[in-house]
Amino acid sequence: TPQIDVIPPASPESLLVNSGENSLGLSWSQVVDTDEDLAGYRVSYEQDGSVATTDIPLESANLIDGQVALEINSLAPATGYPLQITSYDHDGNQSEPINGLGVTHLPNPAGLSAQPQSGKVDLTWAHSQPSELVKNYRVYAAAEPYTTVEGMEPRLSVNGGMTESGLAGLENDTKYYVAVTAVNLSGGEKKSVSPIEVTPTDDFDGPEIEK
Repeated sequence: TPQIDVIPPASPESLLVNSGENSLGLSWSQVVDTDEDLAGYRVSYEQDGSVATTDIPLESANLIDGQVALEINSLAPATGYPLQITSYDHDGNQSEPINGLGVTHLPNPAGLSAQPQSGKVDLTWAHSQPSELVKNYRVYAAAEPYTTVEGMEPRLSVNGGMTESGLAGLENDTKYYVAVTAVNLSGGEKKSVSPIEVTPTDDFDGPEIEK
């Protein structure tokens, strides 16, 4: 009597999520096919109250730098998608899942305002929504106008629960263009920004002295 294979393949590991405006780029390590019966990978994610599933046969898997890669498109922005990835063999056995959360780009904070001080500015902004999907905020500043933070280094990073920060180390009487971005739980950041202008100034008035 032929034996029935009931042993599932190993689980995928090292899930990485690359966040986009309306997409999620997923990658994970290849499963070692020790039993030589690995058939493919199964990717499931929740969308609009239902579960969408994509099977990736082993022979058609897209490999990038040795990792299995999949792009999921036509997603809603500013949304968290629970993810589950398994491997399956030719007998229909399925591995234990690797789980994760993929988050599309959040809108950058609205209501950014700046109060100039000597050598610094005090910034306030409104939470990006949904606020529970914010990992942290990044603050950018430059003496030249810009509309994207692509290639720029943030001046500082602020905890996702904060909506204010000081930005020091600035030159007085120099106009700065300041922007704040929201980084989501997948590490994704919307690069396009609308900076505000602010000029730090010396405090010539000094403290008030009561007579």
